[in-house]
Parts: sequence; structure tokens; C-alpha cells
Amino acid sequence: MTKEYCSERKELQTQMAAKGFVLDDKLREFEQPLPVEVVGLAFQDNAEPRGSSKVNSLWEIHPAIVKIVSPRELQKIK
Repeated sequence: MTKEYCSERKELQTQMAAKGFVLDDKLREFEQPLPVEVVGLAFQDNAEPRGSSKVNSLWEIHPAIVKIVSPRELQKIK
């Protein structure tokens, strides 16, 4: 965790913990998707293999600042 984005990452960890999800080295998924807002610069990175069997993309977002959006905030976005 870099110092530059430390507070944003800690906030995301707090939001996820409130939903019962703890970040660790185990690869897990939420049972239900969470609406999120993502801010960052999108670019293609052909230098490394990207994606998975579910997601096939050369695109990355850096820095990816992620915020879990409440249902009320989601209605404002729509």
C-alpha cells in the first residue's frame, strides 16, 4: 500500500469489512455484486498477460480509487 493512496485503500477496506469481507491472500468473490465508483486513468498494457477466463482485457486503471456506492448514491448516478 503506497502512502499516496493509503487513505483511499484503508477506506475501501473499512467499507468492505462492513459488508463482511476482509481482504487477504485468498481469492474470494462477493456472493452479490456491489455497486462501486472507480476513478483512475485507463490505458492499454500489452507488456503483460491480462485478464482471466471471465475477463479478457488488456486495459488497466491506475491509480484505481474504488468507493463502494450506497443505494441512494447509485440512484443519483443513474
